Amino acid sequence: MHNCKRKYRFLLVDDQELMLNLFRGILRGGGYKNIIYATTCKQALAIIKKKSIDMIIADMIMPNMNGVEFLKLVRSNPLYCDMPFVMVTGDVSKEGIVYAMEEGVDDYLIKPVSANKAVETIERIFNERRCSDSIRHESTNVFRLMHLKKYDEAIALAHGKLKKSENIELYLVLSECYLKTSDFDNAIKYAQKVLDIKNDSRAVFLLGKIYMADMDYERAIKNFNESSHMNPMNTGRKVEIASAYLKSGLVDEAEAIFDSLKEADITDLDCVGIGSAYLASGDLEKAGAYLARVVDPIPEMISVFSKYAVALRKLKRYEACMRQYEICLKIEPENPSVLFGLGCMHFVERHVDAAIKMVEQAIALKPSFIDAKKMLAYMKSKREHLS
Repeated sequence: MHNCKRKYRFLLVDDQELMLNLFRGILRGGGYKNIIYATTCKQALAIIKKKSIDMIIADMIMPNMNGVEFLKLVRSNPLYCDMPFVMVTGDVSKEGIVYAMEEGVDDYLIKPVSANKAVETIERIFNERRCSDSIRHESTNVFRLMHLKKYDEAIALAHGKLKKSENIELYLVLSECYLKTSDFDNAIKYAQKVLDIKNDSRAVFLLGKIYMADMDYERAIKNFNESSHMNPMNTGRKVEIASAYLKSGLVDEAEAIFDSLKEADITDLDCVGIGSAYLASGDLEKAGAYLARVVDPIPEMISVFSKYAVALRKLKRYEACMRQYEICLKIEPENPSVLFGLGCMHFVERHVDAAIKMVEQAIALKPSFIDAKKMLAYMKSKREHLS
């Protein structure tokens, strides 16, 4: 184990320098020397995309994006969905622990952190990862296939593993995969199997998503409300409830929920979720207002910002559309779809050379971009007339 310790690379995430220094001392005292630091979750996401990390230790309470939202993004990426993750929290309430555990945290440490407890927790997690018959190991490939959107393969593999024994995590994955393939009966069946074993808010929330997809808004809202009551710190679920209200035409009820979210608790991801809900309902003004509240946007938000830009373009609000695409480009400078969209807007504004340059950049980044190639040919054919 001692030789392995030198190889392990840790990512410490905390906006407080004091806590970063504390954990650096704990890790070095435990024999772990390879340590990287991040003071924001956005910074941390960028790091794990570029470097091989063996364990993340993150504080729960941070500005703009909290530690559990960061954990959720890590778990939803097939490249590092099984990365060991320890949450550090001063919240000893049941609600705080449930919030982290339901998103798949390996363990949590309560402040003030004991050095012995921290090292013991780290070593136990690494030992569990080396155990090939652990529940997490059994589930990892199924999770990965689901996040790669290979739903049929994930379903087949999960059923094969479930022949050995019941597994709540696999039942949840099966329910999610059946939902993605619009097999609502089986989606309900496997969410219910979880509830037959334990009262799990994730299964209740999944039932809400299933009923929502099946346009049974009354049942969806009932399940969303129940899951939110079971896991009250998860503001993302409150956003889902309000989105369901919007889709069913209950605008006042939706806005009451949005207004109830405390200013101190609402995060960038919440603002994007609310903006997306208003976009889906056709209320561009409120969508734009919430998207404008995002302090530190990340690439994972690009799709919502881009949809807003497209909606503005359809209303011929070209100047606002261009500003939105420029915001997207600052978030992710090498996004082919954003470059293409902004190029098209420059073409509308008769900035032909700038339009061609951007579409060419989009094609260079994504050679299979057929629509961009067609548009580029059209732009070039019109260049002399429009210049």
